[in-house]
Amino acid sequence: MSEPSAGDLLAAADRDARRLLGDAEPSDGPALAAGWAPVLTAAYEVLAAIPTPTVDQPTATGGDHLTLRVAQMVAHVRLHTPLDLQPHPTTVRIADTLRQAADLVRRHADPAWMRVPAARADAAAARARVARVLASVAHVTGRELQGWLRQTAAADPYGQATGKVMLREVAAKGSR
Repeated sequence: MSEPSAGDLLAAADRDARRLLGDAEPSDGPALAAGWAPVLTAAYEVLAAIPTPTVDQPTATGGDHLTLRVAQMVAHVRLHTPLDLQPHPTTVRIADTLRQAADLVRRHADPAWMRVPAARADAAAARARVARVLASVAHVTGRELQGWLRQTAAADPYGQATGKVMLREVAAKGSR
């Protein structure tokens, strides 16, 4: 059997991210938050590997802007990742799949192909797929982390704990 294409791998990551939207629960919030940085970093690897059109062949998708924005987000998340939690297994799988796609693109993509309209369309479709994966994972992470914080705060009737304190407690319990 032949190895999957970069498009197949991006489709699998997208499928896993969309499935996570329906399967995650508030108790998954901290693990999803821990998995965000690896997914974001792997998404950047894919975007950085995709050749960009030359100046005389602009793209309507803003591929360079997306790559730059994700690079900024990666730098930010590296500075502000305070906890050592196990990431959610689905985010680990998504990040691994994205890294495999990035490796394929790095090995096989040729910047000269950006002169071909079909190749530019494929590159734009890949960028859009990565953006959709990030949007899905970001959404489910925020949603479930908020739910987890609400549930945890409800168990603290005197409001003594903040979200950061609660996440530190989860990290401490996980390392025991």
